[in-house]
Amino acid sequence: MSKKVLVVYYSLQGYTRKVAEMIQNAVEGDSFEIQLEKPYNLVTAYTIGILHCSNGHTPALKNQMTNVQDYDVILIGSPVWAFTMSPAMLSFLKTHDLAGKTVIPFCTHGGNMGKYFDNFAQNCANANIAQGKDFRNVKSADKTVLAQEIEDWVKELSL
Repeated sequence: MSKKVLVVYYSLQGYTRKVAEMIQNAVEGDSFEIQLEKPYNLVTAYTIGILHCSNGHTPALKNQMTNVQDYDVILIGSPVWAFTMSPAMLSFLKTHDLAGKTVIPFCTHGGNMGKYFDNFAQNCANANIAQGKDFRNVKSADKTVLAQEIEDWVKELSL
C-alpha cells in the first residue's frame, strides 16, 4: 500500500511556495497553502511578524485543513522568521492534530535557520518527526540545482 502524502506550506514572498511545489511534484502528493485572515506584507512581516515570533502569537488562519487525518506523511514548510518558524506555521501546528503522523519539516532561509527545527519539534510533539531539510538562498538558487537537491532529498526519505 502506498502512503498518502501531503505538502503543507506558508510562503510570504513565494520562495517557500517554489520549494513546496517542487517537493509536491517529486512526492506526487497533495498540497495545502496556509493563508492568514490578515496576511502579513513585507513591512508587517519585519515588524509585527518578528514580534509575533518572539511572543508566540498565533494569527488566525483563513483556511483550515479539514482532512489532515487522511494522510500518512506530511511535509511541512515555512520561511525562517527571526531564527524560527513563521507565526502562520505556528498557528497551523497548534490548530491541527498531527498525532501519530510522520511529519517532515522543511524551511527556506537566507543564511541562518536558527532553532527552526527544534522549535518545530516542540510544537509538534505527538507526531513522528523525521529529519528535516533547510533550503538556503532559494531566491538566488539555480532552478536546476534546487530541483536536484529536492529530488535527492526526497529519494533519501524513501516515501
